Amino acid sequence: MEAKEKDIYIKASNLFKTYGIKSMTMDDIARSLKVSKKTLYKYVSDKNDLVCKAIKLDLDTSECKFNEVCNKDVDPIEELFNINELASEQLKSLHPSVMYDIQKYHPEAWAYFEEHKNTHIYNGVLENMERGKEMGFYRAEINSIILAKLYVARFDAIFNPEIFSPIEYSFAKIHKEMMDYHLHGILTPKGLGIFNKKQEINKEHK
Repeated sequence: MEAKEKDIYIKASNLFKTYGIKSMTMDDIARSLKVSKKTLYKYVSDKNDLVCKAIKLDLDTSECKFNEVCNKDVDPIEELFNINELASEQLKSLHPSVMYDIQKYHPEAWAYFEEHKNTHIYNGVLENMERGKEMGFYRAEINSIILAKLYVARFDAIFNPEIFSPIEYSFAKIHKEMMDYHLHGILTPKGLGIFNKKQEINKEHK
């Protein structure tokens, strides 16, 4: 992928996150990106193609960042703190309609998200729980596979406006609460002590 093409997808993705997808026409996108529509159509066949390619690149980038914070040199609880910080950064400025627009109008792009969620996120959470159990931070009796599936399934609720009104709740806030809920359900007393210490350290640095 040439630099110009990649730059278009990155900037288009940022536009979608800021303004939503349905409301943006190809004219709007070209004007915002300061390129001609001819240039856009050099790389994509239509708006749906642009959405798919922008989302695919964005998810690939997210996976790289996710892999960076999944650092085996830190304990599993610290790893989840890092994941939550990364997710909050990515979710805090996301337009409320983006996920709805993708699911309803761009099924191919939605399939990319589903694959990312059900494979990459699922495997990361599963590995984190297994490592936490081995280190005595998470309860040994938990079923890691079931809980990893439940964790991933909750993402559908995060983006469902009928459950969480975007006027009242930000995606980042909901994700943080979900992460706290997840951890408090699996922590051992030893793990809870470490979790509370990390919470205090984070408060001091804010």
